[in-house]
Amino acid sequence: MRRLFGRVVVEHGKCILKYYLTGSRKEGYSITILQEKENETLCSKCEQITRSTIDAKRLCYKLVRGIVFPEQLEEIVRDQI
Repeated sequence: MRRLFGRVVVEHGKCILKYYLTGSRKEGYSITILQEKENETLCSKCEQITRSTIDAKRLCYKLVRGIVFPEQLEEIVRDQI
């Protein structure tokens, strides 16, 4: 499963990132962050973030129950930035 959950504009206003919820109940979930536009350059911090995947195993129970909202995932993404 790969589901686009939203976009986040980084506070400095230059970089726009999009994040996906990936995985399954059996394999576990994670949040993948990619840049919005492939041809634009990112700042160094955002460049590092897009190369990492956020472990969302602690959200697994809520995800299975379908009670995680896009705002909650955005908070997790913003914590990484």
